[in-house]
Amino acid sequence: MSHKYHNYTDTAELEDVSRTPSNLFRYALMLFRPAGTLIICILLTIVVAIPCVLILITSKSSSIEYAVSMAIVTGVFASGLVSISLEMCNNYRHNRKRFVVLNYYLYMVSSYEQFVIWSSRDGYEEYREDAGYYFYFQETGKVPKRLLAIAEVILIIAPPVDEALENGREYLSIKEMMYATRAKDAAENIAEITKQEIFKHMKNHKYSFCDCLDDEYKRKIMDFSENVGIRITDENLESVVCDYMLSNLEEMDEDVKQEFVAKLDDFDFAMHKLQKEMRFEPVVYENLIPFEERLKKMEEKFRR
Repeated sequence: MSHKYHNYTDTAELEDVSRTPSNLFRYALMLFRPAGTLIICILLTIVVAIPCVLILITSKSSSIEYAVSMAIVTGVFASGLVSISLEMCNNYRHNRKRFVVLNYYLYMVSSYEQFVIWSSRDGYEEYREDAGYYFYFQETGKVPKRLLAIAEVILIIAPPVDEALENGREYLSIKEMMYATRAKDAAENIAEITKQEIFKHMKNHKYSFCDCLDDEYKRKIMDFSENVGIRITDENLESVVCDYMLSNLEEMDEDVKQEFVAKLDDFDFAMHKLQKEMRFEPVVYENLIPFEERLKKMEEKFRR
C-alpha cells in the first residue's frame, strides 16, 4: 500500500500481558479454539461407547459380552482422552503463536472502534449494518459522520491488516482472511484513487516530486505537509496526498467523494466483521500502552 512508509508496526510498544483473572481465563480458552476437532473426538467417543455401555448394563458381569464391551469402552475412553488432550495442546500452541505473530494486528482490530470514537471528535456515530452509509451519501450528498471518522484513521488501521495477510496468513481463519482481504482491497483502492488525483493536478505527466503539481494544489499539500510534519519527496508524495484527501474529504469533487465513501463503507464493514471474529481472543488489550498515548502524535494533525 502507498501508506506503508508510516512505521505503525513497532511491536516494541506493546507491554507484557498482565496475569489478571480475566486474562488467565482467556488463555485457558486457547485450549478449546477451534472447537471443531474436539467436538468430533468427543462425539465419536460417545457414539462408539453408547452401545457398549448398554451391553454392560444389560448383560451379566461373567459373560463374554460384558468382558468384550468393557474392554472396548476402556479403550475408547482412553484413546478419546489422549486424542482430546493432544488436540488441546495443539490448539494452545497454535493460538499462542498466533498471538505472538499477530499481536499488533489483533490489538489494532480489537481497538478499531476506539479509534473511530476518538477520530469522530464528539460526533461518534455507532456502527449499524443496516445504516446504508453509501446510499445515504447518494441521496443527500453528505458524507456520514462515521465515514468521516474512519477516513481519519484508515491509514493507521490498514497497514497491520495488510501485514497480517502477508506474514501471518496461516494463523488467520477463513472468515478472517475474507474480511481482512476486503479491508486491504478497500485501502488499496483508496490509494489508487489518490494516484489518479495526483495525475489530475500535474503540470506535466512526469511523476517527480511535489514540483510536478499545479501551483494551487501544491500550496495546499505543502501547507498540510507542514502541519503533519512530513517532508514531501517523490517517495511519500502519494501518501501525503492520500492523507490530505482523507482529512479534507468534504473539499473533494463529488465523484472522488463518492468513490471514497464506497471504499470507506467497505472498509468499515470488513473491520466490524473482523472485530466480531475476535470476541473469543485470549487476551485483553487494555493493558497495552494506554490508548491515549498512541494518539498524541495524531492529535498534532488537527491543531491548525
